[in-house]
Amino acid sequence: MKSLLLILVFILVLGFLQGQNSKAAIKYYDAAVKYFNNKEYKIADSLFTLSNNLEPHKDTYFSRSVCRLHLGNKKGYCEDLAFATHLGDGEAHKLYWKYCGTADTVYLNKNDSVCKNEGHFYKQITYKSEYTNTNQVIKFDKNNFPVPIINDSDTISSDLETIAEFPGGIPALMNYLTANIKYPKMAIEANISGKVFLKFVVFKDGTIRDVTVLKGVSGCIECDNEAIRVVNNMPPWKPSKVKGKNVSCYFNLPITFKIYNPKEKH
Repeated sequence: MKSLLLILVFILVLGFLQGQNSKAAIKYYDAAVKYFNNKEYKIADSLFTLSNNLEPHKDTYFSRSVCRLHLGNKKGYCEDLAFATHLGDGEAHKLYWKYCGTADTVYLNKNDSVCKNEGHFYKQITYKSEYTNTNQVIKFDKNNFPVPIINDSDTISSDLETIAEFPGGIPALMNYLTANIKYPKMAIEANISGKVFLKFVVFKDGTIRDVTVLKGVSGCIECDNEAIRVVNNMPPWKPSKVKGKNVSCYFNLPITFKIYNPKEKH
């Protein structure tokens, strides 16, 4: 009973603190809008940042992106549009691919050969970003449902005799991630934690390609990009095999971002 009461008290206190953060975030946001309207963009940028640090929100990222565009910070503009997109802002998504990257569409027939729009069987869109290494290829069927992609004319096998492995196995993989992941400063300041679920291809030569985010950390696209960066920089893996021959395969990998608390028991 005492433990239950302590948990309830903790939940109430946590809810109160979150409510306080929300109020402060709104206060900073409103103040930033006033400075923005007065064309005092540097001050507005700082206030939008304070608001995001307390409570990340798509509207705040979008507003700060416009502010940074006025300051001539194209990289910051595009990064904030990406953050807003990640949080579900459709307008930010359109602007990002209009001004910060390209989205090339090709139409394919049943044999995956390029064809005209009329009578196409698949539609494939390649998103190329100018500011991140998260270029993405998405293939859709006639009903606009995503379908698996065969990469570089190299069959990706699912019937494996041996599974692809990081050199040295799981312990070496954990050591690599621990040594190379840089916890985003924004996530630390906002006390954000969570898991990034990645999917990538381990090609038959062991190289890692086509890293994509299946599910990211809410409110922290920086965490997603950091996870992608670390996986892209991995050394060649030991590839999967079928009938003794190296083959390419998909691999899923969750990467955890958690702020270490020395008081926690392990």
